[in-house]
Amino acid sequence: MEKEFKWKRDQNYFWERTLVYMVKGLVMKLVNTPITPNMITLFNLLINVPICCVLAWNRQYILLAVFIQIYCTFDILDGNLARNKQLSTKIGKILDNISDYIFYGVVFLIMGWRMNISFVIVIASVLTQYIYGFIATFYIAPYIRKHSDFKRTKIKQYFYDKGILFGMDATLQTIIASIFLLTSFRKYLFVFDITLWILDLIYRIYEINIQKYLKDK
Repeated sequence: MEKEFKWKRDQNYFWERTLVYMVKGLVMKLVNTPITPNMITLFNLLINVPICCVLAWNRQYILLAVFIQIYCTFDILDGNLARNKQLSTKIGKILDNISDYIFYGVVFLIMGWRMNISFVIVIASVLTQYIYGFIATFYIAPYIRKHSDFKRTKIKQYFYDKGILFGMDATLQTIIASIFLLTSFRKYLFVFDITLWILDLIYRIYEINIQKYLKDK
């Protein structure tokens, strides 16, 4: 009997969902092979990340746009393989986190530096993503999990019912980066990222405060 693909959750962010659909067939083929999720993570960290750094340094933006998507695809692949192969480990999660921190930190810092834009903006962009991730991980997500009756705003609920989490996430950041890198507007990428991360954070905190207000009434 053919195994059924196991999703991380019923709802996924748009680009994450798209990439999962793209790799799910490969995931199911790799389930019965000696290839482990950690091998894919290490390949991403030791091969794709350095390639992205070199491409960013050399301002080879078309290739960089492509390899950013390769990194993101492998990042989706290792997590889904771990889930479907039932090989999720603490070491694997640590490796994945290290890889992501280096990729979204170092690669994007080099990219911005070589674009000759204000390095303050570049650093602010990276820090904004990290701050968003910290608040989402330790405040927003636990609050939603704790309250099973959590109600989303109409626009988020509309997409939620269609299996899509409406908002900013790391996978969306990568497709935005790739698109900007293919245009002459690439220097505005970091300001655009900061804006989206902040707007989404404000919106998510707004949702929670609305819940608290309704409960107190």
